[in-house]
Amino acid sequence: MDGELLGEKVRLEPLAHRHHDGLCEAVRDGSLWELPVTIVPHPDDIRAFIEDALAARAAGTQIPYATVDPATGAVVGSTRLMAISTQFRRLRSASPSSVRPGRGPG
Repeated sequence: MDGELLGEKVRLEPLAHRHHDGLCEAVRDGSLWELPVTIVPHPDDIRAFIEDALAARAAGTQIPYATVDPATGAVVGSTRLMAISTQFRRLRSASPSSVRPGRGPG
């Protein structure tokens, strides 16, 4: 489940350091870190955000993805699969974070 996922409107790529600049640009588009209804890191905190996500992937507790617009290749946000239980074959999908306005999840 840690591979690329393609939908009609977005492509989910396993989050990696190469997504850093795109995520910074996505959160700057509308100052999303200032919104009270979402948890979006400030652009200065994106590197730590990615490190945290990669550590959670390594621990097997989350599967983080970069959300990419397949038409342009632009990184428009991120999301994570969380609360993974292999015993009960369940997981929880996190709400998308740092999604550019007007570019909701696909």
